[in-house]
Amino acid sequence: MKWWLAPEPESEDGAWRPARLLLAEDDEAVRKLAALLLRQEGWQVTVAADGVEAVHAWNNAPDPFDLVILDLQMPNLGGYAAYQRIHKQHPTVRVLFMSGSISGDWDRVHQEMLPFLAKPFTGEQLVQAVRKLLPPSLLTH
Repeated sequence: MKWWLAPEPESEDGAWRPARLLLAEDDEAVRKLAALLLRQEGWQVTVAADGVEAVHAWNNAPDPFDLVILDLQMPNLGGYAAYQRIHKQHPTVRVLFMSGSISGDWDRVHQEMLPFLAKPFTGEQLVQAVRKLLPPSLLTH
């Protein structure tokens, strides 16, 4: 799968560094809770309220994100469309889609066998899904 092709990230001196995550979710309560849970794992989390903000955050980040977590259904620009824009520039981007419904772009995500987390999910399910997608070098310190 495309997202496994990215090289193992390291800091400039080869030391451990926290994973950099981009989280795009239009529901403010879900966004805040998910960001809190991910930060409790020691990961750096940048949040976006829709796909437009996510693409902007990706394009303006000083360092690349290790994983992009996208809600499929968001206003202005949905998660799959945001993924396509990011993926066009960075084909090895790791992604995790999430949604509370199986409609819209879910068929594309399923056909491309991209990682998907169904809502509602527990904090543990979110953390485990992220852990499965991050390179091992970002899981230990």
